[in-house]
Amino acid sequence: MTQINDAGGVLTDSEAFLKNARQIKGLDVDLALKLMQGSAKLFMRALGIAEKIIPELIDKLNACLSDGDLNNYAITAHGLKGSMNSIGAAGIGAAAGELERASKAGDLEYCRENTAGFTAMLNAFHKELAKLCGEGAAKKEDESAGRLILDRFILKEKLKKAAAAADEFDSGAAFAAIEELSPYDFPDDMDKTLKHIKTALEAFECDKAAAMIHELSAII
Repeated sequence: MTQINDAGGVLTDSEAFLKNARQIKGLDVDLALKLMQGSAKLFMRALGIAEKIIPELIDKLNACLSDGDLNNYAITAHGLKGSMNSIGAAGIGAAAGELERASKAGDLEYCRENTAGFTAMLNAFHKELAKLCGEGAAKKEDESAGRLILDRFILKEKLKKAAAAADEFDSGAAFAAIEELSPYDFPDDMDKTLKHIKTALEAFECDKAAAMIHELSAII
């Protein structure tokens, strides 16, 4: 559905997406854009990743709680904290951080008392996010058009940034760093590896993605 701006002009896909994103309670669009150097495209992709992984992470959190597995509970809560903070959902990120701290301290009772409320909040957020991503997804662009020549320095810096985020289980920030390489042209084998890394991050397989990033960095 076409949306009109205050001046009477038609909004672009990204403008409409950002306008709708601002309606989601607890989502600070301006903060997220600041974290992503003002890139609406990266923000849109990061929200798409979050929308995909939230249900899986809720299931993991509940399974760990049911098993009394506080170690993996803490890892999952840490991943949620990083992912939520990276997209501007600081309130949810802070709540995840409290669960992470409690689980690391071995406070199973706190986790049992607060997980249900946290996941209810996260489910409500996910519902709005799913609606946004379904209605406001940008049209896919031709990835092969106008790509730039590979810059080795830029590649190493972006990989370093992505590796640091993946090592901290922040799939959103890691994916955003890898996505910043999309304008550049790479040899087929390297391009294939980057796609595998993004696939792993979309599945929240941060350990797998980090290993591939470190391996790729070592040969550059």
